[in-house]
Amino acid sequence: MVNVCPDSLHIMHRGKIIREEYHKPFQKGMLHRMFSVAKSYTAIAIGALISEEKLCMEDTVCTFFPEYLPEEFQEAECDSLRRMTIEDLLTMRTCHATTTYKKHPERNWTESFFITKPDHLPGMIFHYDTSAALVLAGLVRKISGKSVLDYLRDVFLDQIGFSKDAYFTKDPFGADNGGSGMMAYPEDLLVTGKFLVSVLNGKLQEEYPELMNANADSVYNGEFFVRFEKFLKEAMRYHSSTIHEGKTRSERAGYGYMFWMLPKGGIMMYGMGGQYLILYPKEELVIVTTADAQSEAGGTQGILDMAEYEILPSYKESDPDSDRNDKIPGFSFEKYIGKYRIGKKGSVFEGFSVEENEFRLRKKEEEYRFLFSLGNYGTEFEIKECSHNYAKAELQPDGSLYIRVRLMGESFGALHILIRKKEKHTLLFLRKVEEYALPEFNGFFDAERIK
Repeated sequence: MVNVCPDSLHIMHRGKIIREEYHKPFQKGMLHRMFSVAKSYTAIAIGALISEEKLCMEDTVCTFFPEYLPEEFQEAECDSLRRMTIEDLLTMRTCHATTTYKKHPERNWTESFFITKPDHLPGMIFHYDTSAALVLAGLVRKISGKSVLDYLRDVFLDQIGFSKDAYFTKDPFGADNGGSGMMAYPEDLLVTGKFLVSVLNGKLQEEYPELMNANADSVYNGEFFVRFEKFLKEAMRYHSSTIHEGKTRSERAGYGYMFWMLPKGGIMMYGMGGQYLILYPKEELVIVTTADAQSEAGGTQGILDMAEYEILPSYKESDPDSDRNDKIPGFSFEKYIGKYRIGKKGSVFEGFSVEENEFRLRKKEEEYRFLFSLGNYGTEFEIKECSHNYAKAELQPDGSLYIRVRLMGESFGALHILIRKKEKHTLLFLRKVEEYALPEFNGFFDAERIK
């Protein structure tokens, strides 16, 4: 099923390595670029600082980087920057719609996060932003005085067998590339996966007694690891819907604190090109792959399909119909019904409304009407130059409302509509995947309910 040959493949079941492969030119003992796997280690380091009680999830990140704040920071349009918390960065719910250093290639990558004007309120909607991880890695160094991996070596990596050779590369301005710069051995991911499965299964005391029974005078004692364990479990739980942005089927299953959720109860660290640490905690199964699938269309999904359809079934003991047990309760479709005004200056849209089986998007002189059914594609409808269209709505585990529109006529493709409410705020996200039609269907729009 996999259409790309991995550089390496490791499978661990119940703490024992049962398969270990290397494919030339990659060989055992070679460091491998792990790309965005670095993000998960950065999140773990933030969790350790929180467990040391040196940080809080509610801390606003701007307070730690006053040197990068622009002169106009006190202006009203910078309010979203001021509000951004550590949790917003961990869940990729920042106030930015793009990776910020790509907009300012000549500026310090960390600084770019603070000088880029916000696109919307933070804490509302997932958008993958490597800059968020760079900022958090910089925060780890500011508070601990060490790089992410060196700090984590003190906390627990040395004790679990993580190598001394792994490191983060530097960005062009000399900062730790905590977003995509990890160099490590596949075995480093494997021992990390074994540790995380123990955390998720509540076996840390049983399988790592040397950590849990550390001297009470140590910073990293049993009380610390109780707090750290709680954070890690929360980090590997569904927090953000990714259905509107995921490039592959598996990338649409949700996001934690810089961990990706997977179907069938899986969790992963994910690096571009096929670098994966995949956990199936119920089966006590750890899968590590390294690869170069950057040039292979759909190559990374092929690797994940191998894990889900070929490897997992051999060890699966849990309910095959139970994809995840961490959905966030307490929301309903009814809370979205109503009429909303869009406040974005210069927007072609003035507002929208949600009814029982219809989403309406208002422009100054016209209105688009999308007919949908909850969970299934509804009645055929037409919009503007697009005929033969169908839509379905789905409530996401984070409480957002997702509407997928299939364009089935000469204009062929899809529209992705996501609405999320948080406290008094509402955010509308539109994304078009079609060649020419409906060019205005892209972007983030802050809104307020008026009826």
